Order: sequence, then structure tokens, then C-alpha cells
Amino acid sequence: MFAGGNDTAGSTDRWDFFVSYTQADRPWAEWIAWQLETDGYRVLVQAWDMVAGTNWTQAMQNGIQDSTRTLAVLSAAYLDSAFGTQEWQAAVAADPASARRRLIPVRIEDCARPGLLGQVVSFDLFGMPEQGARGELLARVQEVIAGRAKPAEEPLFPGLPAGFGRNAPAHATVSPAFPGPGGDTSAAAPDRPAEFHALLVGIGSYEDERLPALPWLSGLLDTAAEHLESIGYRTEIHDRSRSGTNAVKAAVHGFLSGAAPGATLLVLLAGNAVHGAGPGSDSGRDYLVPADAAIGYQPFWDLCVPVDCSGPLAHTAAARVLVLVDGNTGYDPEVRTLVTDEGWGSGRIGAAPGVDVAYLYRGPAEGAEVSEGEPRDLATRPSLSRALVDVLSTRPLPSTLADLHTALDRAMALPNQAASLEDRGCLLRPLSPCDPRRFDPFPPSLDGTATDAPPHAWTAAADRHCAWERTADSPVTAALRAATGALVDHLGRAYDSAVQVSADDPWHDPDLARRMARRVEFLVGKLPPGPEELSPAEAALLVAGPYLHQTVWTIIVARATPAHPTSADLLTGDRAARAEFDVFTGTHPRIGRRIERARLAGDLTSATSVSWWLAHKWCESDVTTRWEAVLRELFAGLTASDGQESLAAEVFRPDRIAEILTALRATATFLNQSGRAGALQDLVTVAPATSEEMPLRERLVGYLLAIGQKMALELAALPPVLVEHLGVADAVDLAEVRTALRRAEWQGRGRSTRTLAVQCRHPALQVALERHTSGLDALLAEAHRATAEIPALAGLPTHATAEGVRAAEIDGHPCYTSAGAQFRLAEDKVQELLMGEQLYENRALAVRELYQNALDACRYRRARPEYLERTTGRPSSWTQCREA
Repeated sequence: MFAGGNDTAGSTDRWDFFVSYTQADRPWAEWIAWQLETDGYRVLVQAWDMVAGTNWTQAMQNGIQDSTRTLAVLSAAYLDSAFGTQEWQAAVAADPASARRRLIPVRIEDCARPGLLGQVVSFDLFGMPEQGARGELLARVQEVIAGRAKPAEEPLFPGLPAGFGRNAPAHATVSPAFPGPGGDTSAAAPDRPAEFHALLVGIGSYEDERLPALPWLSGLLDTAAEHLESIGYRTEIHDRSRSGTNAVKAAVHGFLSGAAPGATLLVLLAGNAVHGAGPGSDSGRDYLVPADAAIGYQPFWDLCVPVDCSGPLAHTAAARVLVLVDGNTGYDPEVRTLVTDEGWGSGRIGAAPGVDVAYLYRGPAEGAEVSEGEPRDLATRPSLSRALVDVLSTRPLPSTLADLHTALDRAMALPNQAASLEDRGCLLRPLSPCDPRRFDPFPPSLDGTATDAPPHAWTAAADRHCAWERTADSPVTAALRAATGALVDHLGRAYDSAVQVSADDPWHDPDLARRMARRVEFLVGKLPPGPEELSPAEAALLVAGPYLHQTVWTIIVARATPAHPTSADLLTGDRAARAEFDVFTGTHPRIGRRIERARLAGDLTSATSVSWWLAHKWCESDVTTRWEAVLRELFAGLTASDGQESLAAEVFRPDRIAEILTALRATATFLNQSGRAGALQDLVTVAPATSEEMPLRERLVGYLLAIGQKMALELAALPPVLVEHLGVADAVDLAEVRTALRRAEWQGRGRSTRTLAVQCRHPALQVALERHTSGLDALLAEAHRATAEIPALAGLPTHATAEGVRAAEIDGHPCYTSAGAQFRLAEDKVQELLMGEQLYENRALAVRELYQNALDACRYRRARPEYLERTTGRPSSWTQCREA
């Protein structure tokens, strides 16, 4: 991310821009914010960041104070707004001489600029097409940050005759301007490369439980988005909470019809799919099943989303459109007869004149056998989404659509089976006049040539990390910064490989490293300025820490996959490891019974999710023995060219990294246990007695990374209350949990308290986050106890609360009430207590005792009416019970 210009180095600003606008101009404000965030800036805008429950006045005040610049959206309505006036005047008051350019006026209509506004240089966005407005906005913003508007190229010599360009020969003749509509066509030449945009729509859960759930899909789309962005695509993932028919149709229509002229678009539609046969041989259609489709309605496909995008394509300005249809058709036989006809992939697709359009289908799943306990979707046909990630992970990338089709088809071939023309893993359907050999699906590199190894998406983020701005500018810093970037790039590629093995893991969060890095940046901004700036070694560890954490844990869990219960029949793993896993599972009898009950009920999704959670905990139980091999592999390339230990190798020593990674999931007191062997030290010297000598405060780094990890809300590290609510009637949706974690905010309260704000759709998530925040609060307390030895920790927050964690609202009402949450969350424990397991430690004995209690109750029911009849002389009202 941009740091808001050189004049803000070391700033603790949370945002680069605060967009000030009045409600009448909200569409303009959101459009401007979208362009800025897409270009890498941090933006605060009321429409997106001030959700229900937010203190509006406090949030606006924080936005003005904590943003590097205020961008005022000027219009007549804005100038009449009292709040708008207060906001731009606050920016002027913070920078009265405009030396730091805190206020950026942007006119969206022809309006006056009265008073002080007239003294600040502004620019206009009205009266121009969208592409021109986008280019104008980003160019002017960069000029504001740089402080000058020097052109990228040398200006033309003013003494040349009119019409001579930079590359015109001395005697070139200039053709006259076209006299018809459009004027001089040379002026219409684009000032930036053609755009590549992608929309990923994934539907992994359904209201009708008879439709197969695809819990792996959410994480897979996140990974695909990362890869697409790393090669130059601007990628949007459709809101997973809005997966009904109308919402999906509107998203696809808006994406296609709103494309920029000449753009290349990629649309991925993933989820369950059906085919509806029409009255004629060529009148059938293919459909994506939305989340709200209900089995029983006939014809079922009338409730679904057509794969055919010819409607919105008739209004698109894009030049090329590629639609990837990752349709799962592996239904149970009784469900199949109710939802689909035969013929998936052969549905009619309307023409789109003037646009190169092609469809890539996941091949049909008919005829594939499914083993008991095996995920049906994986057994039938490998996922097109997963194949796309595989292709994007390899170099060189396919240069044409034809090459992409071949690569995807190869990646999706069924194991031990040659794909015939009738049984292809991937079906290509180009529409005339599209030529797959001339269709370029991926962006070229900046120099116009294909690149064999573009930097990983993590690399740029690591290089922009604010920790580097807190270090002294020296050759040693530059060298270690470059080495850290190379390490992060290597970590990213190792992570991509490992995540393919564990792509079905519902506890995996591909966004974790990015969130953790941003939290660490926030904490670095809280360190006091002055002589105790960060050393290059400290900066390197803080920058690489989040990516090391995500990569190492992903690799460890992936290597445990052969012992995973749902994978035992698919992989020939280590029998000893499987035996160890079974022993570990025995230490969690309640969780084991949950898996068993879910399988018996046919809820394989819940059984698999709980099993994956056990796999994570098994890895945690003996993690210290797993660090060594993984870290040795990851750091193999850190040695210097002469075979000597490099500075990077000394900074990223495996024993030091293992201790730091252990601290991230350890108890709050772990880093204050100084007497423990191998404990992180307050101060050590790296590369002593050399020109590269520098201090390293290991415990400071450990605390910053540990607090950053807690604030990032790692799904797999949350309290077990979440897994306790899988496989039950009111089950947790892990996809919704991941979405909630990504949207979580740590809002400021008072001078040194951070309050977690999350909208929860299940009480289990609320309780988990409350307990997790309590652990973070304890960690912050431990950090402040260490300020005598590490004074830099004094600037960190002192407390963390979960007061902003509450039930999400649906139609103005909370989706659950918190009052009964704690009792509901103890359902399994109550059941075990009733069964007497904790009392008798033997289930058979507990059942025998329960039977005896029932007999005693029956005897009492018989004795009570007899007693009443004898003592009162008349039949008792309990007589009716005697027959029972």
C-alpha cells in the first residue's frame, strides 16, 4: 500500500484518504473510493466503513484525524451541507498553509469554490467518460503525493511545426482529421493498457440440505483471486452472503455491462449446476444453482441462474469475455431425477456480436462412482477452479485460449483414465467469431512480453511494509530488504503448492497473512519515534513473520493430510502417522462422536470439517518436532554465494523463527518466561564484529507478531466452541465465519483500548470472539509488564474488548438473541452429564442407572394413587396413570 507520500514517513495514519461527501453524491464517493482502493490506497468512506452500531460522530472525527488527506467531493449540494463544510474546514485547519496538501477538492459538477476552497488547487471529474475520469483521478492523486506534476516524458520541442509528433520523420505529412462524427481518432487512443477484470461467483452452501454443499469452494476462490491479481487482473469476489437468484444475476449483469471499452473479462461461475432439456434437440440450457433454490419446484431450473450470458453481453463494451463454468453435477440418484436432465455442457448459448466470447465448462460427472465417506464432488470430476489455480501457479502461463484449454483439460483429467472426446475434463465452447488461437486470456508483462516468473502477490506487500520506513537508510538495510523480499516470494510459492494439497480444508484462511501484516503495520506505527527506531533485522522479521506463519502452518497441515480420516482411502499415507492421529482423536471423545453422528446422518460436510479441525489440533500437539524440517527447506536458499552464512540466514535462524512461531499460538505468559531454554531475548547482536552488526530485540518482535496474529483473528486458532457447533441442528457456516473475520475492525476507544467490532450470524462465533479477545487482552497486559525491559512496548494498546461483537441484523432484527447463547453452547456437555459419563466414566453403567431410575419412577407412579385411595377413600385423579 502507499504510505500517503514521502512527507508522512513514520506516520501512524490508518488511511491514506478520507472521502468527504454529502449523501446526494454518494454514487460519486463510492466510485472514487473504489478506484483508489483498487490502485492500492487505504480509503475511509462513510458508505462502507460506518456500519450499524458505529458511533458516527466519533468515526468521522477519527477519519479526519487518522487520514493522511481528505478528498472533498465538491458539488452544490456539498457546499450547502453543514457536515461537509465542517469536514473540509477541519482538513484546512490541520494544514492551513497547504504545505502537506491535506485537502484535495474534486469537483463532480460545475460549481463554485467559495472562500478558502478557492485558494486550494482542485481538479474536475465531470464532463468526461469513465476511463478518462479514472485516469484523471489517479494521475492527480499521484501528483498530490509527489508534490509536483512533472510529466513522465520529455515535453515536445515548442519550435516544431504543428502536427509533428515526437517520432515523426522530418518530412512526414499529416493526414487531415476525419470530418465525420468522432473527430480526430488519434485523440481516442487509450492512455493506459487494456484492462483485465475478473468476477468470481462461488455458491458453496444451500438452504435446501439435499443439495450437496461445497465447503472447499470459498477458500479456493480466494486463492484464485490472489493468483489472478498477481498476474495483472483486477479481481472481485461476489458477496457470498448474497447468493440468491436475483443477486447473482444482477452481479453478472452489472459486471459485464459496466466493462471498460476494450477490456478483457473473466467470469467464474462455481457451484452446483443443472441442465434443462427443451422441446428441441438444441433448445436445452445449462444453469448454476443459487443458494435459495428448493428441490421440489418443477421445473427446478426455473429457479436457477442461466449460464448463458448473451443478454448482458449485448450491452458490454469489452473486447473479450471468457466465462468459466465450474459446475458440480455429482448428485445422489434420487436428487438427480428431481433437479436435472442429461446433457450438461450442451446448453444453448446466444451469440454476442462484436465481442470475442468463449465458455469453458467443467466436464459432466455422470457415471462416476463414489466411495462411502468420500466427498462426492472430488470423486466425480476435479474442480475447474482448482485446475485454474494449478495453471496460474505454473510458468510460463498459457499464451492463448487454446493453450489454456489444453492445460485445464490436462489438470482435470480423471485419475488413471484417458479422457476421450466425449469425456473431457474441460469443455471449450467458443462463439463465432472468437478464435481460441488468437484469444489472449492473460495480461502481458509491463514490457509487452510474457514473463516466466512474476513476483508473488505477497512480495509487493512485503516491500511496501511500513517497518522499512522505521529503519535507517543504509546499504545494509537495502540488502536485507531485498533478501527479505526474495524470501517472501519463495514463501508465497511454497504456500501455493501446499494449499493445493489442503484445498478442501475449511479452516484454512487464505486472507490471514494479509490481515496479520496489516495488524503488524498498525502496531509498528504505535512504536515511539526517536533513537529506538527498528533495526534492519527487526524490520525483516516483522515483515516476513505473517507470511512465515501462514506458509509453515499450511505446509504442516498439508503434510498431515495422509493421516486425515477422509483421505485415508485416497492416499497411501504413513500408517504410523495414521495410528498417531487415531490415538490423538481418542483424547477428544466428544468430537469423535460428533464425527460419527454426522456420518451416520449423511452430513459428510460437517464430518469432514470436524475431522480437519482435529488434524489442525493434532499438528499443534507436537508442533515443535515439525518445525525443523519445514524451516530447513524454506531457508535453504539463504546462504551466500560463497557458501558462507549470509546476513539474512543469520537473521532468519531456524531456532529463532521456531520460537517466534511458537509464541504466536502460545499462552499469554509465554514470552515472559525468560528462564526457558531457547527463550527470546530482550537484546541480541546480529552479525557481531562485522560491518553488518546490528541489534535485535527478539522479545519486541515476538510481542508485535503475537499481538498482530491475535488481532488478525486466525480461524483455526479460535476457541473450540466453533467446532462444537458443527453437525448440529443450528450449525455454524464456516464460509460466513471467514467473511465476518475479513470484515472485522478494531475500533479505538479512549486513549489506549481497542474494541473488536464484528457482525455475527451465529452465537457460537460471538462467544468464540469474546473468549479470543479476552486472550488478546491478557497478552497486552503481559506486554506492558515487560515495558521496563522493552520500553518500546509502552505505545501499544493496553486493553482489548469485544463490546462491538454482536448479532448481525436481518430486516432490522438481530438474527439471534445473546441471552441463551451460553446455555445453547453447552448442549453436548449437558447431554454427557445426563448420560452420566462424567459421573460413571462408563456408558453402559450410565444406561443401566438410567434404566433403574425409570423403573423407580414407574413404581412411584403406581404407589402414589394407591396411597391416595387408601387414605381418602375415593379414587385418585392419578388413576389414569396406573394403566401406563
